[in-house]
Amino acid sequence: HGWFVASVDVTLRLAMNTGTRHQLTAAFKRKVIEFTEANGNMATQRQFGVSEKSVRYWRNQKSKLSVCNVRKMFRGRRAVPLELEDKVADFVREYRARSLPVNAELIRSKAVELAREASLSKKDFKRFVYWVRRFMRRKRFALRRRTSVCQKLPEAYEDKLIEFQLYVNSLR
Repeated sequence: HGWFVASVDVTLRLAMNTGTRHQLTAAFKRKVIEFTEANGNMATQRQFGVSEKSVRYWRNQKSKLSVCNVRKMFRGRRAVPLELEDKVADFVREYRARSLPVNAELIRSKAVELAREASLSKKDFKRFVYWVRRFMRRKRFALRRRTSVCQKLPEAYEDKLIEFQLYVNSLR
């Protein structure tokens, strides 16, 4: 597989210089870390075409990178547990079934409450506003949708209407 790794390195170096973003595997990051420890950050930047900041970040992640699968990317945030999202979605559906308004703040507060019950850390919910938007998109909810068309008419409204008309006529 040596020829494959070499061709990947050349391809990555060429691609990284164009300014486009690429997902890099843990195997590549390990190789960069080994090279960095022997030659320094600047030499690594020249050799592999990755920024010095990325190299420093990967060196801080070294313990995680050394024990994980070689194809893992370590990109993005950890996902919110699906059970929590399902509970929040059920909460929204329940509110809408009762024709109650649901806004982003209500969804966020319910999610934080459920997260506390599940003893999740606050670190997982730093940017909850963005999570609410993505949650709404994933679950196909819309914030600006009416939950009912109009007020419900009372039972026997026809009798009450006739009674009101008679009352108004009696006042004339």
